[in-house]
Amino acid sequence: PGMPEMQQLRAQIQETERQLTARTGSIVASIRADYTRALEHINWAIDRNARNGKAYVVKIQALKKMEKVTEALSIAESAIERDGFNFGALYELHTCYQELHEEEKARKILELFKSRTRRTAHNHAVLS
Repeated sequence: PGMPEMQQLRAQIQETERQLTARTGSIVASIRADYTRALEHINWAIDRNARNGKAYVVKIQALKKMEKVTEALSIAESAIERDGFNFGALYELHTCYQELHEEEKARKILELFKSRTRRTAHNHAVLS
């Protein structure tokens, strides 16, 4: 893939992250105030509905804000095992690898993301 395609894909991923954050506004507001308390609420949400893919994404984001990137990475992997089309979790896994300076793994996750969206922006937007 060329550089323009990669830039477009990264922009699409960032837009999806913004959309996920907007959809979970109340949880994100809690996260900004108190990460530990927010994680408690997120865990309750996951306990009540383990299929809530967005809750996993918010949990990953909270853990990263708390500088618990390794734990966030583990949660991202778990979320993807539950739902291979949780693109928010897939993106967060990509960013975890980047934060851990594991660029090759980050690149592979980005390729997996592109493969699962069949490299079209429309599929990415619909599934996010």
